[in-house]
Order: sequence, then structure tokens, then C-alpha cells
Amino acid sequence: MREKILVAGNFRQTITVVRSLGRAGYHVVVGRQDVKAFTEWSRYTAEVWPYASENREAFFDQLEHYLKAQERKPLLVFPVGEFSLERLARVEQRFKGLATFVMPDPGTIFRCLDKRAIFSLTEELQIPLPPTEGQMSRAVWRQKAKAFGYPVIVKRNNSFMGVLGEKARKLAT
Repeated sequence: MREKILVAGNFRQTITVVRSLGRAGYHVVVGRQDVKAFTEWSRYTAEVWPYASENREAFFDQLEHYLKAQERKPLLVFPVGEFSLERLARVEQRFKGLATFVMPDPGTIFRCLDKRAIFSLTEELQIPLPPTEGQMSRAVWRQKAKAFGYPVIVKRNNSFMGVLGEKARKLAT
């Protein structure tokens, strides 16, 4: 019997993960919300696990139920994308013994998703970085933008919230 792996997260890169794992001989289960996901149509997808909610706690409850229902334990879970990694890193202990997560340790995930932490590490390693400032008022922001020169990139500390509906904004003036 092939080892089963649940791939969580439906992003463009998910199809690469599904294909690679399928070619390596895994029984690939694609997790998806109610709506159909393009990754479920891959010839390497052996099974689909639909879950019903965007609500974190409901998702965790459904995932726990799914994992407990599996005959072979622990099941492998491969989260794909920032949202899936962040979500599952926060509750990794809840699933101890039910699943092995194929991902970095939670501390590494949280540090990598925190832009300020990455910029600090970049400075520490003496890797060149354009001038970067943390959170500030609009008035201070305008002063800094004039001092840095344009264009200026404005983005949040993490990718979960955008700037005016986009991941980042490039401002020429």
C-alpha cells in the first residue's frame, strides 16, 4: 500500500507538489474547500478530501476528524502556501501522533512570514537591502518617501493583508 499524503492549499504551485509526490509513488490526497480545485483533476491525485469551512476552528476540527479516520497513522500532511503553513504551524501540537507535517518548524515559518524579522536578518548577514522603515504615521511616511526618493514600495508586514486591495503598492509620487 502506498503511503498517503494530504496536500493542503490550492495554489498554482500545488500542482507541482501533487505531480512530484505522485511520481514519487505517494497516494496523493488533495484537500480543498467546497468549490472544485484545479489540482483535483491531476492524474496524480488519487483522492480528494473536501472540507466545508473557511473558519479556522471548523477546519481544524474537520482535519482532526479526517486524520483520526485514517487506518494508517501518522498520515503525512504537506501544507502549500503561506496561509496553509501559517495556519497549521499554529496548531501543530494538536495533531501530534495523527500526522507528520512536511514543513519547517513553526518558529522558522513565523520568522519567514514576518518581513521585519527578515529585514533584520538581512542586515545582520550584511546582505544589501534598500532603505526600509517600519510602521509610521502618514506625515512621517511622506517625509521618509521624499528622503528615500521615488519609487517607493508600500507593503504590510505579512502577506495576509494587502495595501488597497493589492499585495504591495509601487508609488511613483
